[in-house]
Amino acid sequence: MLRFLLPLALAALSLSPPTPPASGASGPIGLGFVLVGSETVAPPDSVALRFYASPEAPRPEHEITVHLGGDEVTAPAPAWLRPESWWPDYYLFAFRALEVRGDWARVVVHEETGRTLWLRTGGAVTFAPWETFLTRHVTIVQRENAEANPVRTAPEADAEAAHVPEIIAGEDWIGDCWVPAEVRGDWVRVQPSDLCRADWTEPAEPMGWIRWREGDRLLITWGLTC
Repeated sequence: MLRFLLPLALAALSLSPPTPPASGASGPIGLGFVLVGSETVAPPDSVALRFYASPEAPRPEHEITVHLGGDEVTAPAPAWLRPESWWPDYYLFAFRALEVRGDWARVVVHEETGRTLWLRTGGAVTFAPWETFLTRHVTIVQRENAEANPVRTAPEADAEAAHVPEIIAGEDWIGDCWVPAEVRGDWVRVQPSDLCRADWTEPAEPMGWIRWREGDRLLITWGLTC
């Protein structure tokens, strides 16, 4: 699953208290993401992330310090660590969570090998279910297959096609340039993103709905901006 990051001004993230994790487990796309510092009003300068083989394990398998402020910069990810998002220069860290038990989350620490370990949430380390992640943290979404996933006027497979306003995004941008506004089940309501509008003074126009997932398959790519 391709993920991309736009080197633009840091998009404002919600600073409201994080939603408590709900118990459960899911398949490849997971239940959501464990984020570091993104939902904390005043994050500490650094956070020690300890990864365990299980919540009952007496000692961690790995430990790494993430810097969220101050003069120190987080070191490049070691070989065992390849999460969904690891951008130390922009303080963007996201781990896909496959299972949640209380304040513990089983996260994918290496997206290529699929290795998972357990990480404890709390403080600056928070869990965001997919619905929260899309509407509060993601600033760009694109469809994997525009023809098979048209924009519709309602979150229903037989709803009419919606009007899609033209967005002039520049020579370097090809494809959808939308921001998630609302999630209902497998559908997400999208509207043109200010990041790709030719005229930044006009408000984004209401648009329509696309499927963001089908069962355990993701139908969109998403991006974080900084």
